[in-house]
Amino acid sequence: MSNPPTEGGLEWALGELTQVWSRQFDAVQSVLQHGSAELLHSFSRIHALQSRWESTTANDGQTHEALAQELHEASEQALHGLQFADRLTQMLGVLQGDVDRLRRDIANLREADPDTVRRWLDELAAHYTTDEQRERHGAPGAALSTDPGQAGVDFF
Repeated sequence: MSNPPTEGGLEWALGELTQVWSRQFDAVQSVLQHGSAELLHSFSRIHALQSRWESTTANDGQTHEALAQELHEASEQALHGLQFADRLTQMLGVLQGDVDRLRRDIANLREADPDTVRRWLDELAAHYTTDEQRERHGAPGAALSTDPGQAGVDFF
């Protein structure tokens, strides 16, 4: 069994970086699971409302109006659920940029001291676009958002 790397140098830098990236992929997985569950719930609700709509008579205007409002709300929720795809695209784009940066800077990290590696990792965090990424960048046990849907998302 080999000894853990001492602070500094490429092996230590890559160890630190892979821990951060592992947590970033956990964040991506969390957003994917939450978004998928939200979409499944929304579309199940829309399907149930559609079935109720079809079982009412055309003369029952009040019921149709109430169902139309519920269908509208369920559709809005489904659209909100689709935001997870945009969030994943943003998160994966940041990770791809990190990999590109590592390829570019790997020679400089070969003899990097711990402060250089920490600055390098801090620069990674500066490019994050979601709360999940920022929360999971640090050490394990950091306070995590309980709702991935609460982070801000900008649509393009």
